[in-house]
Amino acid sequence: MHWEKLFDNLSYKPSDKPAPRRDAAIGFDINRDRIIVFGGWQTSSPKSTNFQMPILFDDTWEYDLKTKTWRALSFSLTRPPARYGMLYSHNRQGLYVCCGRGLLENYFNDLWVYDFNDDQWRQMDQTFISITPEPRYSPVGGIYPSYEFSLNQTKSNLYLGMGSAQYEMFDNMYFYQFTDLRSLKGLWDRVYTEILTGAFSFTHPHGRIYSSSAMISTDDLLIFGGCLSGSFSGGPCPSSDSWLFSAKHKNWQKVDSSCISPRKHSSMASIVADGYRKSAVLFSGLEYDRTIVKTVPELDDEIALYDNLANRWTIKKVQGSFFPEKRDGHVMCSGKLRSDFGVFMYGGFGHS
Repeated sequence: MHWEKLFDNLSYKPSDKPAPRRDAAIGFDINRDRIIVFGGWQTSSPKSTNFQMPILFDDTWEYDLKTKTWRALSFSLTRPPARYGMLYSHNRQGLYVCCGRGLLENYFNDLWVYDFNDDQWRQMDQTFISITPEPRYSPVGGIYPSYEFSLNQTKSNLYLGMGSAQYEMFDNMYFYQFTDLRSLKGLWDRVYTEILTGAFSFTHPHGRIYSSSAMISTDDLLIFGGCLSGSFSGGPCPSSDSWLFSAKHKNWQKVDSSCISPRKHSSMASIVADGYRKSAVLFSGLEYDRTIVKTVPELDDEIALYDNLANRWTIKKVQGSFFPEKRDGHVMCSGKLRSDFGVFMYGGFGHS
């Protein structure tokens, strides 16, 4: 395992690259060897200690892996409103964006797709839907990033759960069933809700925000950490617990994450390479908080790898002498560079 730097901010003019940002959306287009980035936010004055109204983005960019250049995309008025902290996920068809937070406590529960075929945003059809997720931001979920397109992909649902709105923390789970990928139709349904054991349970994770997640198969969702307090809810912030949700069996299973420090605003991506099926990578995040008495932080040359056979996380050393700066609010996705599958990482707020 090793990191490879794909571009350097110093080598681009400001107009030739997206503005620095965090909590954006990212996806990989395998047909055209490119990375797509949407949305996110930044502070208007990063060095100021006073409250700053965040700058939100509704722009879309592509990074061409062959030419190593950025290009702005989709100037159409038909696009998702500016937001951050959204659920994002991709497959061979496009980049999906759901929920998120806009300005002035404005929360979304809409679902959009950036179609890789014609570079256009389209809102997924939610007509005749009796159940829709509550507006929220910082949810967990996604769709498994299958790179083998077929109509059978309609069986690959998009999952959405957890997250928070202004005065509520969610622990429920929904799925969006694609009935027709080509006409962008589908419907929401509720897949699981804990109602008997309360917020603190040995069989169900506490509601949370700022956690990281990845679909490691079409039916399995892996989550880690986050903040369990706020919105009239109590719990560690950050936390170090990890859970695996099975849509097939409609239950949660605790994952051994004892080797990982508590963190929030981390990022996770599934691995689709041979030998790593149903695995995921977890990198960095905010590990320090006044509620944490003592922690052993992740080293610069380390990442966390989920072992599905043992149902536990392990710490792995990364080869090389140069590594990404530790950060939080970054985004990650699975993808392919040249002939090798791996994960891409973009953005975030550095700790230096």
